[in-house]
This record gives sequence, C-alpha cells and structure tokens, in this order.
Amino acid sequence: MLRALAFAALLVFSACTPQPDVQASAAACSIYRAVYDAMEEKEAVWFSPSSTRNVVDFAYRGEPSPTPPFYFERETGAFEATELGLDGEPWMRPVTERFGHDTAEIHHAVATGEAQSITHCFQDQADAPGFFSGGFSPLHARETLLGRDNGGFVSLVTVSPVGISANGETALVFVQIQCGGLCGVGMYQLFEASDETGWEELGYAWRWIS
Repeated sequence: MLRALAFAALLVFSACTPQPDVQASAAACSIYRAVYDAMEEKEAVWFSPSSTRNVVDFAYRGEPSPTPPFYFERETGAFEATELGLDGEPWMRPVTERFGHDTAEIHHAVATGEAQSITHCFQDQADAPGFFSGGFSPLHARETLLGRDNGGFVSLVTVSPVGISANGETALVFVQIQCGGLCGVGMYQLFEASDETGWEELGYAWRWIS
C-alpha cells in the first residue's frame, strides 16, 4: 500500500511542473539529438522535457555572470595507463588535447535564451530517451520502485538553449548530467556542422564535476 502511495505521489509531483509553450527550433533539435547520440551509455537515460538557462546559472553560482568558454578539450584517440582500478589492473584513460575556440558570438543565446520544449525533437527517433519533468531524486525513486533503475544507475540530462553561429557552422550548448548525490557533471559541448552526420562534437569544456 505504501509503495503504491509513494509511486502515485511521484507521478503527481512530476506532472505538476509546467512546460513552456514554445518548441525548440529544428536547428536546436539537431544539436540536442547530437548530444544524445554522443552518449556511450543510453540505458536509463532521461531528459528534462525543456531547455533551461538555469543549468548555466547553477554552473556559475557565486560569479557575477556566465562567461563564454574559450578553451575546450577533445580526445585524441590514444589512451594512457593511470591509477589501478578495482580489479588491480591499470585504468586506461583517454588522452585529450586542449584547443582554443572563441564562443563569444554564440554564448549569449546559451546563457540568456528562453526555455523551450524539446520532446518533439526525438519523436521520430527509434531509441529516443525518456522524459521526466521533476528532479533527479524523484526520478531515481520512481525508477527504483518500478525495478528499472539499471542496477541503481539512472541519469537525468538537462540542456540549455542552443547558440548557433551566424554562418551555421558551429554550435554551443550546456549539458548537465545528474546521476546521484556525488555523481554528475556540467559542461559545454561545442559542435561543428557536418555534411555526413549533421553535427560532430568538436570538444567539451568542464564547468563542474562530482
């Protein structure tokens, strides 16, 4: 009985969060799909149903205002051995390189854009993510109650509005991933237009990690 009441309360809580009337543009949708496609692990991944600049504000809490990222990292394809893992074997870490890219032109839209619905961006995608309009804790509790928490691992992804350059060649978005009390990351992802795949990730810039 208590299990049923708790589940009902979670459903009511998640349904009470108002969603914006404006839908993300086709260009923004292509970036959100690129963010999802770049994720190696898609099991138990949920997206907040709308973009929000709050993730950028959270990343810069205590600072006067969000500043455009100018330096990014990207993987080179090589790996290096680092500290020993739980099995006693060295953990192979991807080797990254740092590069500069001026995002001042497109960062304004990321940091100040209005919230927009993004659920329609994935409506025709076979392996589309789930959507949850509450916070991470109620999502994790709900999935645990339903027995589909992927062994205790659930991720809630929240994205910012998208900034796209005037020439349409580069795009910037802030992505927040929550996976537990001390598990999460907030980062910028920089994309470049591609004739073959639509958008390719150029690099990322961490703002916080736990």
